[in-house]
Amino acid sequence: MTARKTDNSSKTTKKATSGSSRVRVKTIKNAVDNFILDHKSQNHSPQTLRWHSIALSHFLNYLELEQDVTVIDQLEPYSFRAWLVFLENEVGPRGKVRATRTRRWYAQSVHAFGKWLYGERYLSEDFTERVKLPKLEKPLIQ
Repeated sequence: MTARKTDNSSKTTKKATSGSSRVRVKTIKNAVDNFILDHKSQNHSPQTLRWHSIALSHFLNYLELEQDVTVIDQLEPYSFRAWLVFLENEVGPRGKVRATRTRRWYAQSVHAFGKWLYGERYLSEDFTERVKLPKLEKPLIQ
């Protein structure tokens, strides 16, 4: 099997040597762009779009740099769980570890993305389905 990569970083095309059929392999980056486009087409708020963009960009960067995962078919529950642990320990842009609510919000965005991938038939199984989201701390009542 030979692979031919196009200049567009959003997709790779594999050509089977035994026949003329082509299998299109989608990158996670391309899927994230399509996910955001889907939300825009449904007239979701600019804040919702911003939140998803931030969280999914972080997830995408982690997958590429830490796990060398770039193609949708490589997504699995382990990737999501490992990112959640990474997120818990990573120092954010303000020099502190992210708050539990922020980590939960990031996780909810990736969870929605996983459900969308499955619903749009990018994946045959939802890689987020068996991953539990971080627990929120109970607020102190004053």
